Amino acid sequence: MLPGRERSPGIIERAINSSFNERTGLTGLTGIGPRRLQAYADAGVRTLGDLLFLLPKKYVAFEPILEIASLEQNHSAAIHVTVRESRTLRHRKPARTRLQVEDSTGVLTAWVFGHRFLDRNLGEGKRLRMLGKLRDKAFQVSHWWEPDPHDSESSCIAQYALPEGIAPRLHRRLLEQALEGVKERWNRIPVLGESGDPMDRLTLYRSLHFPQSSMEADRARRTLALGEAIRLQKGLARLRALRGTRPAYSPDFLQDCLDRYQAILPFSAHAGQRRVVEDCLHDLTGPRPMTRLLSGEVGAGKTAVALFPLLVAAMSGKQGALLAPTEILAIQHAEFLKPVLERAGLAAPLLLSGKRNSRRRISSEQPVIVGTHRLLSRPVKFEQLAAVVVDEQHKFGVRQRFTLWAKGDRPDLLMISATPIPRTLSMTRFGHLDHSILALPPERQRRVTSRLLTGDERAQVLPRIEQELAKDGRVLVVCPAIGGVPDQPAKMPAAVPVGDWLRRHLSTPVALELLHGKMESEEKAAVISRFARGESRVLVTTVVVEVGVDVPDASMVVILGAGRFGLSQLHQIRGRVGRRGQPAQCLLVSGDPADATRERLEMFCETDDGFRLAQEDLELRGPGQLEGFRQHGLFHTAFPEVLTDESLMKRAQEIHKSLAPQDFDPPGVAPRRWIW
Repeated sequence: MLPGRERSPGIIERAINSSFNERTGLTGLTGIGPRRLQAYADAGVRTLGDLLFLLPKKYVAFEPILEIASLEQNHSAAIHVTVRESRTLRHRKPARTRLQVEDSTGVLTAWVFGHRFLDRNLGEGKRLRMLGKLRDKAFQVSHWWEPDPHDSESSCIAQYALPEGIAPRLHRRLLEQALEGVKERWNRIPVLGESGDPMDRLTLYRSLHFPQSSMEADRARRTLALGEAIRLQKGLARLRALRGTRPAYSPDFLQDCLDRYQAILPFSAHAGQRRVVEDCLHDLTGPRPMTRLLSGEVGAGKTAVALFPLLVAAMSGKQGALLAPTEILAIQHAEFLKPVLERAGLAAPLLLSGKRNSRRRISSEQPVIVGTHRLLSRPVKFEQLAAVVVDEQHKFGVRQRFTLWAKGDRPDLLMISATPIPRTLSMTRFGHLDHSILALPPERQRRVTSRLLTGDERAQVLPRIEQELAKDGRVLVVCPAIGGVPDQPAKMPAAVPVGDWLRRHLSTPVALELLHGKMESEEKAAVISRFARGESRVLVTTVVVEVGVDVPDASMVVILGAGRFGLSQLHQIRGRVGRRGQPAQCLLVSGDPADATRERLEMFCETDDGFRLAQEDLELRGPGQLEGFRQHGLFHTAFPEVLTDESLMKRAQEIHKSLAPQDFDPPGVAPRRWIW
């Protein structure tokens, strides 16, 4: 030490003297300069808490640990060895490093692939852990690690998705410093372990980042996931409280509405529809507004159920609004509701969509309003909006649905979707939405066979279409675009050129028409009508066909560029065929899909269950913000267990129910990022 200068305090002394906590910045850590600080900041890591909550992406378990003499051919194992010699063969592809390693039982040749300058770091005398398999007297290394002194006994190493310029060894050293920095504070903070036993926060995070075994790492992750699940329960409880109250309908009035509803339906409701109507009755009897999701397969009769809350609002002298994503679907709803409402002695529904009707303020004399996005525009106002029905709700953003709901005084809300999207499904499973499932009655069960055609198999498309037409079938051909894409003509099938190609190549001339979103509403309605009557046999279209096209006799759908569609879209498009219960076909056509896309499409072909598809979509995309406006994507803490582990969710619900009121976050305060 230079004369006249005091020794700079170490990290542990600074932590104790300055009371480090999770909000302390990273500048006090040893080994991190401005460039690395910026790299962490770009990744959203600015404090010790951010650093410690940067979760491992996976763990590598160096198990079972064997001596060199005990290794068996083609059996995975871990060895603890010392390097005797290393040499990298840089001219080979891929580059590989040959190591001579030893332990107390023998000497072994080990190969490490993919590192061009590894011999510079792994010189003679280095102590390593290696995981791999013995093949032909050489050890093929899949993972290796040079242990630090503090994890010399650990058999499980955490791996991270680190910012560019941050080496794993540096990150581990910073984590160790951060844990030492918060030690004085965190070892006094109790948390509830996943097994129900108490532990301190310091032990929890040390087990997360420096586990001694894979079992310990799993317990730490599940403890944090449980905490996140409880936090979500708190947020959803706040959302339920935000519903507020409204005057409940009297049981006698609701019974009159139910009798009227059953009398005006043009058919007898099946058992599933009656059960869902009873669910709505239960909601309308209580003081809190109905907030219910109705999920059902295509053709299950959801529109008939949607009539009930609209009828209740109308018979009470107030208004009900039905929001549809397309003008075609809005027109179909209005045509269904008009004779039904007239039989009830009520005015025909008002249709607000596109250029239809420029009315802005809707008086209470108009009891039912059907519309598209026009209903969401600011000039459109209601006098007494008491019920909102959102059809195909996954077509609308969270903010859009809220905009319509907010035009009334806490109106009852019924959201309808054939395939729930991830946000909806996750909210349902956490109990924020009341949920009704409308199953297809046995007489309406569809028999649609789905098949994926890729590569050379695509040549089968034309013969299969001709075979279906020869059986007097009707064929839908769905494309992801309207016109051709100049730069990618093969990758983006478009309706116009595909229609022209089919006209030239079909061996038997048939009436073929186009349908897409740029056509006028009257023209689209006429095209659909001709296809439904059988005047045209092939309809080449875009995703406009996804909703609002009811052609019961359609028997085949060909989806070109299938990898460009989401599972929800594919399921809805497939629902356009086989609606009378007759056998039908769905062909997914994709050029050369990536492995993940192929797996997704093959899974789609294996099931016709919309709820299983929604679950798969949830795990692929995440649930969005349960308390905000983002529709998809993972939470800022990515715990798949929170979404998929039923036992974990039930445990979180039980713990949440036992919490005292003061355990809730204060109203209006954003949920804490820190779980415990």
